[in-house]
Amino acid sequence: MSVVGLVEAIAAVDWDGADRDAVAAVLADVRRVRGWLDSVEIRAARRLSELAAMCPSMFPEQVAAEAGRVSLTEASKGFERAATVAAIPEMGIVLEDGQVSGAHIDVVTRAMRPLTADQRDRLGERGEVLALAATLLPRDEFARTVREEVRRIHTDDGIDRLQRQRRNTALRS
Repeated sequence: MSVVGLVEAIAAVDWDGADRDAVAAVLADVRRVRGWLDSVEIRAARRLSELAAMCPSMFPEQVAAEAGRVSLTEASKGFERAATVAAIPEMGIVLEDGQVSGAHIDVVTRAMRPLTADQRDRLGERGEVLALAATLLPRDEFARTVREEVRRIHTDDGIDRLQRQRRNTALRS
């Protein structure tokens, strides 16, 4: 069903007569539409970034924040998601299909931050596996799967457990 069809179906729900299964079906449709909307925000962020490259005085995050009436921090999520989807296109495909939410993309974005460029590329090579896991798992379980993939990448880099522990430990006073 198209996005327009989904929205029409959601708008036409008779809430007074809806049973458990009908409500669950509507919520599944809402999730699909929300995923599609998240993918539209990513495309908009990508285009604003392209326009900003041609016009250096433009601040794309500010444009997105003003248009969406959100904070700069919230508006920047679209740009971070765009970078993640560019690195792992399979995640963008399942997002556009409404099979996952922007929150699934955020999980991968957070996991990629501390990685080197080479490690990000290696995570990107696992795009099909990550996309499949994202379609099957709720966000929190997907986050555990992504962390496990990142651990494998670190292990494959020859970093032993003690070195990882030392690197991840910081003294705070």
